[in-house]
Amino acid sequence: MSQFSLAFYEKLFQATGSAIMIMRQKDAVQWEPVWFSGPFCAMLETTAEELLSLEGFGMLDLIHPDDRPDLIQLISTGSA
Repeated sequence: MSQFSLAFYEKLFQATGSAIMIMRQKDAVQWEPVWFSGPFCAMLETTAEELLSLEGFGMLDLIHPDDRPDLIQLISTGSA
């Protein structure tokens, strides 16, 4: 994402009409959300402002606890 602005991605993803969350990497293992599409917010029955205001909210909060270890391994190693 460093080559393009957040506004570029917002415009691109808004055009798809899909449920999308844009994340920014904080460090080697942590990511933070920076943008949510309208369909994504509708799916969770909330607003982007509410989601962005949640302290410590991240992608794993949307994943069922039983599935989190597999996702963490996939993100860390590139394979499940």
